[in-house]
Amino acid sequence: MRARLIIAMVAVVALSYGMAALWRHASRKLTPTARPGVESRGAARAADATRGPKASLATSTTPPAALGRGQFQVERTTTRHDLAGEKRVVIENPYGHVVVAPGGPQVEVEKTVFARGKDEAEAKKKGQAFTVSAKQDKPRGFVISVEGDPRDYDVGVNLLVHVPPRVALSARAVEGDIRVGDMQGSVKAEGSMGEVVIGDVKGKVTASTASGNVVVKGAGGGLEAQTSSGNLDLQNAQGASVIARSMSGTIKLRVISTSHLVATTMSSAVDVSIAQPFSGQAEVRSASGDLLVAIPAASDCKVQTMTGSGSVKSSLPLKDEKHAGPNISGRLGAGKGLLLVTNDSGGIEVKPTK
Repeated sequence: MRARLIIAMVAVVALSYGMAALWRHASRKLTPTARPGVESRGAARAADATRGPKASLATSTTPPAALGRGQFQVERTTTRHDLAGEKRVVIENPYGHVVVAPGGPQVEVEKTVFARGKDEAEAKKKGQAFTVSAKQDKPRGFVISVEGDPRDYDVGVNLLVHVPPRVALSARAVEGDIRVGDMQGSVKAEGSMGEVVIGDVKGKVTASTASGNVVVKGAGGGLEAQTSSGNLDLQNAQGASVIARSMSGTIKLRVISTSHLVATTMSSAVDVSIAQPFSGQAEVRSASGDLLVAIPAASDCKVQTMTGSGSVKSSLPLKDEKHAGPNISGRLGAGKGLLLVTNDSGGIEVKPTK
């Protein structure tokens, strides 16, 4: 069981790092020096994006408290673009943060550039080499991308983009955080070395990062969230499928309703709560971390726990309850669906949703 879990999680991580590495290789080489103005704000400040667009915009392009000697904000410009009926917007920024908020019918792009130099004039000259392209690129959609010299590590670029709330949004960042406000359409956010924070989204949410936390306030059309090194905090998820995977981080998942649920991590705790009666297929597992699953007593599913060397506790009103060592099995209702909770070396608790 442990071998299968390790193989599955390694495959997920390899895919995550592989996709990020391909884009990094195409855009720039890795450097130990952080770009100016692109230091991660951290979970507390990044979480502002879930409190509405005004809060998230307040920190989107504000320079750090101290840029440091020889670092300057050299440009802040805004451009507006007509979508001409396009329903898809793609944002790609290898050089800094991406913040997206709902706006009017046009796309509004605010670019803020930070640069290092012996003086402001030299920094400004370096920053001028980094531009923003915004144009139709069928079949991808309306594409906004930052272009510059990938060898110049003295320049950082942050983007603040207002888009119509019903577009299908895709955002990618390498060295910065991604923050998205409340949206009506679908959202896909792919980070690499930063956090991904998403507000209340009515459509499907796909969120991933190689190194950082993922926070989602709401996903009305399904959810798939993944991080290789970080925590997942996922709220108000519903839709046909809800999937959460972390290699080394905790998972907190609050599900309204779904027919397919997966929550897996290698070495941390998982806390899952399902609000509405469940009759689908659910798998919650960890190789070494405590698992807590709350499910409505009115659900219609089999319940089965599997642990190698941990305790199991159940307060569910199970029918046909059986015990095999520490493990418990039984059913809620007629047992139409299945809830499988698996742990190699940690505790398991299953209980009714309050």
